Amino acid sequence: MQDKPKQRKMRSEARKRILLPKAEWKRYRKWRKDIEVGPYRPFFETHQLHSTGRKHKFFCPKQQRIVHLMSDGEYKVYQDMIWRPDVVSIDEQYALDIKETWKICQELKIHHPYEYQRDIHHIMSTDLIVTLNRSGALVKRAHPVKYEIEPGANSRTNNKLKVETAFWTARNIPCEPISAVRVDKNWIKHLDFLSMHYDPSLSSNELTQFSGLFAKRWAKAPKLPLRAILTQIAQLIGVHQFTAEKVFKNAALAGLIPLKAPVPLVYHKPVLLA
Repeated sequence: MQDKPKQRKMRSEARKRILLPKAEWKRYRKWRKDIEVGPYRPFFETHQLHSTGRKHKFFCPKQQRIVHLMSDGEYKVYQDMIWRPDVVSIDEQYALDIKETWKICQELKIHHPYEYQRDIHHIMSTDLIVTLNRSGALVKRAHPVKYEIEPGANSRTNNKLKVETAFWTARNIPCEPISAVRVDKNWIKHLDFLSMHYDPSLSSNELTQFSGLFAKRWAKAPKLPLRAILTQIAQLIGVHQFTAEKVFKNAALAGLIPLKAPVPLVYHKPVLLA
């Protein structure tokens, strides 16, 4: 009986000021300093969130670092975006300054994300911050990833989106939620297959020349299995079969070979071009 008044008091206090352990303040400040002077690392890592959903921790060959994604939806959107030619980098689990998100919540008259059992507020984060190359200029986009987006619904998810949007708008960075449902899982399997042999050392000239050869061979015999076309090209330019397969995958990732989506690639079947 004595615990209930104490619990109500703490919850009331949580509506008046930020309740965050000193260790978490310190961790946030260290994270901010680290990413300012060194390579990016996510504020939240897969082992730190004890949810029942699937998480993904893997080495991204394009970014040359370990990536931490908190759901299958985040993984689908990440893979769909990272291999686009205009995408320079993606920063996942990007923490938002709790002083700012608290102020935004007060202005919007909504509750800041809060853990009732421990009686502390949560540091909010945006799932993906994407840096794009637009004609030589680097621009950023903030992308919360959701399975379903209901703009008019008054829910905890939508309240978080309102806070994130306000946070990034203040920095002149568009905040655009992405529905993971719209990313075809077969297209992701397709990208997983191609990215297995990503090689940044291949020059754009090499990829362009190979793409031209592939287009000519495919035009002559579009019903040939993919492996047969790659074997022909390997013999023509005097390289090993594996080399031809690797260059093909990298040319496709670069968008130089317009593969039809979301049809998965299979070596013993014809390849479909868009």
